[in-house]
Amino acid sequence: PTQSKAITDLIQSIFITELINTSKEIWFAFAWISNIDILDNTTRKFNSSHPEWPATHIKLDFILSSLLSTGTNLRFIIRRDGHNNYFIDKLNKLKKGYFDQLKWIIEPDFHLKGLVGEDYSLSGSMNLTNRGISANDEHIIFRTHPSVVSQHRIELKEKWENKML
Repeated sequence: PTQSKAITDLIQSIFITELINTSKEIWFAFAWISNIDILDNTTRKFNSSHPEWPATHIKLDFILSSLLSTGTNLRFIIRRDGHNNYFIDKLNKLKKGYFDQLKWIIEPDFHLKGLVGEDYSLSGSMNLTNRGISANDEHIIFRTHPSVVSQHRIELKEKWENKML
């Protein structure tokens, strides 16, 4: 339970920081991904920065839409799996308003897991799912060293950028 809370808190911190100081580009590389709750705004603790947000749990697609509206480019690498279809439908809806900013690729045997922004890299065994962030026994590494983050971003970009829709 302690680790689960730590992971949830880290994910929440990453995304609220992104909303305050957005990266130019964020890479999402997850074999399995869901439209999970990212921020707990039930007590309106994020009202000072986003007074228009409802007093509820804020889901990933809402955060993505907010990031896209700031000009952030989002890149997704996702495994071809029925579990991911619902989230891919969410991406398709977002793509209509942010065509050039939002790209992804669906790969049959993709298994990498990670999140890379401008000044951080999160990697490990965790998928971006409810079980991944709150129930499974996961190993994750959060790095902020500029050379490590830059290397992760370059590797993703070189391997995947030209293959994305």
